[in-house]
Amino acid sequence: MSHPHWIPPAVSDPANQDRARSWLIIPDLLSVIDMPTATFDHVNPAWTRVLGWDERDVTGQHYAQFVHPEDRAASEAAFRQVRDGEPILNFENRYRHKDGSYRWLSWAAVPEGSKLFSRALDVTVHKAAMRELAERTIEHEQIWQLSQDLLGVTDSSGRWISVNPAFSRIFGWDTEALLGRTSEWLEHPDDREQTRQEIRKLGKGDTTIKFENRFRAKDGSYRWLCWNAVPHGGRVFCVARDVTDEHG
Repeated sequence: MSHPHWIPPAVSDPANQDRARSWLIIPDLLSVIDMPTATFDHVNPAWTRVLGWDERDVTGQHYAQFVHPEDRAASEAAFRQVRDGEPILNFENRYRHKDGSYRWLSWAAVPEGSKLFSRALDVTVHKAAMRELAERTIEHEQIWQLSQDLLGVTDSSGRWISVNPAFSRIFGWDTEALLGRTSEWLEHPDDREQTRQEIRKLGKGDTTIKFENRFRAKDGSYRWLCWNAVPHGGRVFCVARDVTDEHG
């Protein structure tokens, strides 16, 4: 049975004490695997901190017994790659914690003789954040697509960068007809000066609350809109509601 604080012989040389110290305190999971048997020879103390396993729990065990069942095929392919002499970088899979949960690890591994030397980062929090971001992105896209209100983004000069499908549903204009242009060509002549003043205020960092003007539809009619807008990072984020019925 190996010592729970084993240090690779090459590292334990007095001339390499910094490397020896790193093996013990580095927060990443370090390991040495015997490639012919695919079993762990040694792991550093980070395995206990991250996964709960003591070195005695891991040494002599086949690596696959810790891998999530859904990740085993990909892990076996990665192991064959290293065994064939090709290093791997940024390979991700899930390893079982001693409490039965799983943690996402990102691996870098290189072969040397019959041994595989690896380093793994715990990326569980990062993976969860990316998943949450992806879910939020999907939710925002659904809101953007399905909103009955007009949603849009302009640059600081008022040129439309992005508009949601409600613009086309309400006014009949194709999105391509709006992007890259200001809305001046759509505004009712009687509203243009007030609209320009509001845009200048936004350019100075003010927020627009319940500003009303009229936009021309493709059929030549005009519809009343009630706008809220906020400038941020050189762009203006707008939302408008069709309030034509309120104006009789």
